Amino acid sequence: MNDNKDSIVVTCSDQRYVITCRIGRLLEGGCELESSVGSADPLFALDSRVLLNLLNENNGSSVSIIGKLKRIRRENGVWKYRVAWKQKPEILEIAA
Repeated sequence: MNDNKDSIVVTCSDQRYVITCRIGRLLEGGCELESSVGSADPLFALDSRVLLNLLNENNGSSVSIIGKLKRIRRENGVWKYRVAWKQKPEILEIAA
């Protein structure tokens, strides 16, 4: 697909929590999600598996994948979750 990552909204969930995120950066083998949820502590545990639903706001297409949290940090009031996946979702493919 030829869509920019800025048009993608990500829902990240486990068995207890659901948050909405944006993709801050695409990385080799994953991405860094950014969430402005105002919790004092991260809602997800390091190395936990999460379900990611990626929604393209421009055309309504979506895909769900499993990811693993590899790094969690808070920066300037934003939680940043580094997620690894086995294969980059097709919905994130950017035209060259």
